[in-house]
Amino acid sequence: MLLKASNPDDPPYVAQIVESKAKKVEVRWYYRPQDTDLWKKDCHGDIWKKDCHGKKELFLSNHFDPQSLDCILGKCTVHTFHEYMELEGRRSDSDYYSRFEYDIYKKKLIDVKDADW
Repeated sequence: MLLKASNPDDPPYVAQIVESKAKKVEVRWYYRPQDTDLWKKDCHGDIWKKDCHGKKELFLSNHFDPQSLDCILGKCTVHTFHEYMELEGRRSDSDYYSRFEYDIYKKKLIDVKDADW
C-alpha cells in the first residue's frame, strides 16, 4: 500500500498490510535505499554507490507498525526484480521491485532467498 509521507514533498511510503483491526492496520514497511542506515556507507561490501539500486527498488524490512486507515493513499505492487523487468513498457507509477530485505536492527541487507522472517 502507499501511505502518506510525513513531509508532503516526499514520495509516499510503501508498506505491506499484515493485519487489519478496526480503524487501524498493522504494516510491514518497505524502505527505499536512501532511507536506510546503509546509504552512503556500504554497498554489498564496497563503497556505496547510488547506482547499486534502482530508482523503484524497495527493501522489505522487519519493521512493523500500526497505522491509521486515514494514512492510506492507495494500492501499489511490489514485484520481484524478474517480474518487474518483464513489465518493460507496461509499468505504472505504482510498480516497484524488491531484491533484498533490510534488517533494521543489524543494519544490513539480506538476499530475499536467505531471509528467514
